[in-house]
Amino acid sequence: MQKKYSYHLAMKMYYYAPNKELKAYFHKQINGQIGKLIMHQFASEVIEFIFSQLSQSQTADNKVARRQMLAAFYG
Repeated sequence: MQKKYSYHLAMKMYYYAPNKELKAYFHKQINGQIGKLIMHQFASEVIEFIFSQLSQSQTADNKVARRQMLAAFYG
């Protein structure tokens, strides 16, 4: 996510993930690094994209993931 063109790939990987388990794995991988990634030029766009995708659908899983991202950011 921190390279010039790979952040596009990361966004597409998240957007087209076929099941919830892959998206949950993606959340788990970035959750501990959100503070560092949000300050990065390219990775911040991926974090914003994931947060906006979670905001669009109001399922219980997405609400939990959003709260986890916020807790990791402000943590």
